[in-house]
Amino acid sequence: MIFFHPCACLCTLQAIFDLSPFQSGSDSEGESTSIRKSSTNSYQALAEKPQFSLKQVRIICERLLKEQEMRLRYEYELALNQKLDEQHEQYVQFASEQMASQYKENSAGEFSYLS
Repeated sequence: MIFFHPCACLCTLQAIFDLSPFQSGSDSEGESTSIRKSSTNSYQALAEKPQFSLKQVRIICERLLKEQEMRLRYEYELALNQKLDEQHEQYVQFASEQMASQYKENSAGEFSYLS
């Protein structure tokens, strides 16, 4: 899960679209420019403040790494079990074919302990 600071997103959106929350169609050019600059500066100041402490970042990274490790272990277990199932099926098929061929060789159906 990724956290975003709402002011940083708002500042980015305003920079992209060159919007100001105080801008209106009836303002004169000088007033809207000064309001735009002051609001941009305040949003930049908010965006420059650290959003997480170093300890919080470490905890978040550790949690994400543990989640990724658990996900990879689960995927590996699934793949390994699938391969083992395939190998077991091949062995069972081979063993039954061997039994069938031995039965055909002994057409009388006489099995001995030595064969």
